[in-house]
Amino acid sequence: MYEVGISKAFGLLMPTFFKKNSFQIFIKIPKNYIILVTTLVNQIFMQKKILLIGIITFQILILVGMLGKAFYPLWIGEEVIFRVLPRDPRDIFRGNYVDLQYTFNNINLNELANDLDRFGKYRFGDKLYVELALKNGFYEPVGLWQHPPESKKFLQVIAEDTYGYDTLQSISVKAGIESYFTSAENALKVEKLTLNDSVQISVSVMLAPDGKARIKKINTKPIKRQQVSQGDNSLQ
Repeated sequence: MYEVGISKAFGLLMPTFFKKNSFQIFIKIPKNYIILVTTLVNQIFMQKKILLIGIITFQILILVGMLGKAFYPLWIGEEVIFRVLPRDPRDIFRGNYVDLQYTFNNINLNELANDLDRFGKYRFGDKLYVELALKNGFYEPVGLWQHPPESKKFLQVIAEDTYGYDTLQSISVKAGIESYFTSAENALKVEKLTLNDSVQISVSVMLAPDGKARIKKINTKPIKRQQVSQGDNSLQ
Protein backbone atom coordinates (compact mmCIF):
# COMPACT_ATOMS: atom_id res chain seq x y z
CA MET A 1 0.00 0.00 0.00
CA TYR A 2 1.07 3.60 -0.67
CA GLU A 3 0.10 6.62 1.39
CA VAL A 4 -0.83 9.55 -0.80
CA GLY A 5 -1.31 12.98 0.80
CA ILE A 6 -3.82 15.45 -0.65
CA SER A 7 -2.78 19.02 0.26
CA LYS A 8 -5.49 21.62 0.89
CA ALA A 9 -3.12 24.52 0.82
CA PHE A 10 -4.34 27.49 -1.22
CA GLY A 11 -7.49 25.57 -2.13
CA LEU A 12 -5.54 23.27 -4.49
CA LEU A 13 -5.46 19.45 -4.50
CA MET A 14 -1.78 18.51 -4.71
CA PRO A 15 -0.51 14.90 -4.26
CA THR A 16 2.39 14.39 -1.85
CA PHE A 17 4.15 11.24 -0.70
CA PHE A 18 5.14 10.19 2.81
CA LYS A 19 4.68 13.66 4.33
CA LYS A 20 2.51 14.18 7.40
CA ASN A 21 1.22 17.47 8.71
CA SER A 22 -2.06 19.02 9.83
CA PHE A 23 -2.87 20.37 6.35
CA GLN A 24 -3.04 16.99 4.60
CA ILE A 25 -5.53 14.16 4.36
CA PHE A 26 -4.08 10.73 3.69
CA ILE A 27 -5.63 7.95 1.69
CA LYS A 28 -4.26 4.51 0.97
CA ILE A 29 -4.01 3.32 -2.67
CA PRO A 30 -3.32 -0.35 -3.44
CA LYS A 31 0.00 -1.07 -5.14
CA ASN A 32 -1.76 -3.04 -7.87
CA TYR A 33 -3.83 0.03 -8.72
CA ILE A 34 -0.69 2.15 -9.12
CA ILE A 35 0.85 -0.49 -11.38
CA LEU A 36 -2.35 -0.74 -13.46
CA VAL A 37 -2.55 3.04 -13.97
CA THR A 38 1.13 3.23 -14.87
CA THR A 39 0.72 0.38 -17.36
CA LEU A 40 -2.30 2.03 -18.97
CA VAL A 41 -0.49 5.36 -19.28
CA ASN A 42 2.50 3.65 -20.89
CA GLN A 43 0.22 1.81 -23.30
CA ILE A 44 -1.52 5.04 -24.28
CA PHE A 45 1.80 6.76 -25.00
CA MET A 46 3.03 3.71 -26.92
CA GLN A 47 -0.14 3.62 -29.02
CA LYS A 48 0.22 7.32 -29.79
CA LYS A 49 3.84 6.75 -30.77
CA ILE A 50 2.89 3.87 -33.06
CA LEU A 51 0.09 5.96 -34.59
CA LEU A 52 2.49 8.86 -35.23
CA ILE A 53 5.02 6.53 -36.85
CA GLY A 54 2.22 5.05 -38.98
CA ILE A 55 1.04 8.49 -40.14
CA ILE A 56 4.58 9.56 -41.05
CA THR A 57 5.22 6.29 -42.89
CA PHE A 58 1.94 6.62 -44.80
CA GLN A 59 2.82 10.15 -45.89
CA ILE A 60 6.27 9.02 -47.05
CA LEU A 61 4.71 6.18 -49.06
CA ILE A 62 2.30 8.62 -50.72
CA LEU A 63 5.21 10.90 -51.64
CA VAL A 64 7.24 8.00 -53.03
CA GLY A 65 4.21 6.85 -55.02
CA MET A 66 3.70 10.31 -56.49
CA LEU A 67 7.36 10.56 -57.49
CA GLY A 68 7.28 7.05 -58.94
CA LYS A 69 4.17 7.85 -60.96
CA ALA A 70 5.75 11.03 -62.29
CA PHE A 71 9.13 9.56 -63.22
CA TYR A 72 8.44 5.94 -64.17
CA PRO A 73 8.36 6.72 -67.93
CA LEU A 74 12.08 7.55 -67.58
CA TRP A 75 12.69 4.05 -66.19
CA ILE A 76 10.62 1.88 -68.48
CA GLY A 77 9.76 4.15 -71.42
CA GLU A 78 10.91 4.09 -75.03
CA GLU A 79 12.66 7.16 -76.39
CA VAL A 80 10.79 9.17 -79.02
CA ILE A 81 11.62 12.59 -80.45
CA PHE A 82 9.13 15.39 -80.99
CA ARG A 83 9.69 18.46 -83.10
CA VAL A 84 9.26 21.73 -81.21
CA LEU A 85 7.27 24.52 -82.87
CA PRO A 86 8.28 28.19 -82.65
CA ARG A 87 6.46 30.21 -79.97
CA ASP A 88 5.94 33.82 -79.08
CA PRO A 89 9.18 34.73 -77.24
CA ARG A 90 7.15 36.71 -74.69
CA ASP A 91 5.50 33.48 -73.54
CA ILE A 92 8.20 30.83 -73.75
CA PHE A 93 10.58 31.88 -70.97
CA ARG A 94 9.54 31.65 -67.29
CA GLY A 95 12.65 31.73 -65.12
CA ASN A 96 13.97 28.16 -64.97
CA TYR A 97 11.09 26.82 -67.08
CA VAL A 98 10.86 26.67 -70.85
CA ASP A 99 7.39 26.44 -72.39
CA LEU A 100 7.31 24.10 -75.38
CA GLN A 101 4.75 23.55 -78.11
CA TYR A 102 4.44 20.47 -80.30
CA THR A 103 2.60 19.48 -83.45
CA PHE A 104 0.06 17.47 -81.42
CA ASN A 105 -0.96 20.33 -79.10
CA ASN A 106 -3.51 21.83 -81.52
CA ILE A 107 -5.36 19.30 -83.66
CA ASN A 108 -7.61 20.09 -86.61
CA LEU A 109 -10.18 17.30 -86.57
CA ASN A 110 -10.92 17.83 -90.26
CA GLU A 111 -7.35 16.88 -91.14
CA LEU A 112 -6.62 14.07 -88.68
CA ALA A 113 -8.24 10.65 -88.25
CA ASN A 114 -10.30 10.54 -85.06
CA ASP A 115 -13.34 9.01 -83.37
CA LEU A 116 -14.42 12.06 -81.39
CA ASP A 117 -18.09 12.96 -81.20
CA ARG A 118 -18.26 16.10 -83.33
CA PHE A 119 -21.49 17.11 -81.59
CA GLY A 120 -20.23 16.21 -78.12
CA LYS A 121 -18.65 18.27 -75.39
CA TYR A 122 -15.17 17.56 -74.14
CA ARG A 123 -14.29 19.06 -70.80
CA PHE A 124 -10.92 20.17 -69.49
CA GLY A 125 -9.03 17.13 -68.22
CA ASP A 126 -10.80 14.51 -70.35
CA LYS A 127 -8.32 11.83 -71.39
CA LEU A 128 -7.62 11.28 -75.07
CA TYR A 129 -4.95 9.37 -76.98
CA VAL A 130 -2.81 10.69 -79.83
CA GLU A 131 -1.63 8.02 -82.25
CA LEU A 132 1.96 8.64 -83.36
CA ALA A 133 3.95 7.77 -86.45
CA LEU A 134 7.59 8.42 -87.35
CA LYS A 135 8.01 10.99 -90.12
CA ASN A 136 11.36 12.47 -91.18
CA GLY A 137 13.00 11.58 -87.87
CA PHE A 138 10.23 12.96 -85.63
CA TYR A 139 7.05 11.45 -84.21
CA GLU A 140 3.95 13.21 -85.52
CA PRO A 141 0.23 12.83 -84.72
CA VAL A 142 -1.72 10.68 -87.16
CA GLY A 143 -4.88 10.07 -85.13
CA LEU A 144 -6.81 11.13 -82.04
CA TRP A 145 -8.87 8.54 -80.19
CA GLN A 146 -11.04 8.22 -77.12
CA HIS A 147 -9.36 4.93 -76.17
CA PRO A 148 -5.77 3.68 -76.56
CA PRO A 149 -5.24 2.38 -80.11
CA GLU A 150 -4.23 -1.28 -80.18
CA SER A 151 -0.76 -2.20 -81.44
CA LYS A 152 0.06 1.46 -82.05
CA LYS A 153 2.41 3.91 -80.45
CA PHE A 154 0.37 6.57 -78.69
CA LEU A 155 0.61 9.51 -76.32
CA GLN A 156 -1.86 10.06 -73.49
CA VAL A 157 -3.14 13.65 -73.42
CA ILE A 158 -5.83 15.68 -71.72
CA ALA A 159 -8.27 18.02 -73.41
CA GLU A 160 -7.88 21.75 -72.81
CA ASP A 161 -10.01 23.79 -75.21
CA THR A 162 -12.36 22.95 -78.03
CA TYR A 163 -13.26 25.08 -81.04
CA GLY A 164 -16.23 25.11 -83.37
CA TYR A 165 -19.77 26.48 -83.56
CA ASP A 166 -22.31 23.81 -84.45
CA THR A 167 -19.77 20.98 -84.57
CA LEU A 168 -16.38 20.35 -83.07
CA GLN A 169 -13.68 21.49 -85.48
CA SER A 170 -10.45 21.47 -83.49
CA ILE A 171 -9.15 20.71 -80.03
CA SER A 172 -6.09 21.66 -78.00
CA VAL A 173 -4.50 19.05 -75.76
CA LYS A 174 -1.56 18.70 -73.41
CA ALA A 175 0.62 15.71 -72.55
CA GLY A 176 2.43 17.08 -69.49
CA ILE A 177 5.68 17.67 -71.39
CA GLU A 178 5.01 21.27 -72.36
CA SER A 179 7.21 22.71 -69.59
CA TYR A 180 10.86 21.84 -69.14
CA PHE A 181 12.83 22.71 -66.01
CA THR A 182 16.50 23.55 -66.51
CA SER A 183 19.05 26.11 -65.41
CA ALA A 184 18.20 29.77 -66.03
CA GLU A 185 21.17 29.94 -68.43
CA ASN A 186 19.94 27.02 -70.55
CA ALA A 187 16.35 28.26 -70.45
CA LEU A 188 17.45 31.62 -71.84
CA LYS A 189 19.54 29.82 -74.46
CA VAL A 190 16.53 27.80 -75.63
CA GLU A 191 14.46 30.98 -75.82
CA LYS A 192 16.99 32.58 -78.14
CA LEU A 193 17.31 29.46 -80.27
CA THR A 194 13.56 29.41 -80.93
CA LEU A 195 13.97 32.73 -82.72
CA ASN A 196 16.79 31.35 -84.87
CA ASP A 197 15.50 29.81 -88.10
CA SER A 198 18.86 28.11 -88.65
CA VAL A 199 18.39 25.77 -85.67
CA GLN A 200 15.94 22.88 -85.30
CA ILE A 201 14.84 22.27 -81.71
CA SER A 202 13.46 18.89 -80.70
CA VAL A 203 12.72 17.09 -77.45
CA SER A 204 13.71 13.55 -76.53
CA VAL A 205 10.86 12.02 -74.55
CA MET A 206 10.60 8.70 -72.73
CA LEU A 207 7.21 7.23 -73.62
CA ALA A 208 5.73 4.56 -71.33
CA PRO A 209 3.51 1.74 -72.65
CA ASP A 210 0.40 3.45 -71.22
CA GLY A 211 1.14 6.63 -73.20
CA LYS A 212 2.49 8.74 -70.37
CA ALA A 213 5.61 10.71 -71.16
CA ARG A 214 8.51 12.45 -69.48
CA ILE A 215 11.12 14.77 -71.02
CA LYS A 216 14.64 13.36 -71.18
CA LYS A 217 16.46 16.25 -72.87
CA ILE A 218 16.17 19.10 -75.35
CA ASN A 219 18.10 18.78 -78.61
CA THR A 220 19.33 21.43 -81.01
CA LYS A 221 20.53 20.83 -84.55
CA PRO A 222 21.80 23.37 -87.10
CA ILE A 223 19.82 23.19 -90.32
CA LYS A 224 21.84 25.44 -92.61
CA ARG A 225 24.13 23.61 -95.03
CA GLN A 226 27.32 25.30 -93.84
CA GLN A 227 26.53 24.39 -90.20
CA VAL A 228 25.55 20.73 -90.61
CA SER A 229 29.11 19.54 -89.87
CA GLN A 230 28.81 20.86 -86.30
CA GLY A 231 26.58 17.90 -85.40
CA ASP A 232 23.86 17.62 -82.79
CA ASN A 233 23.87 19.17 -79.35
CA SER A 234 21.65 18.71 -76.32
CA LEU A 235 20.68 20.86 -73.37
CA GLN A 236 20.48 19.03 -70.06
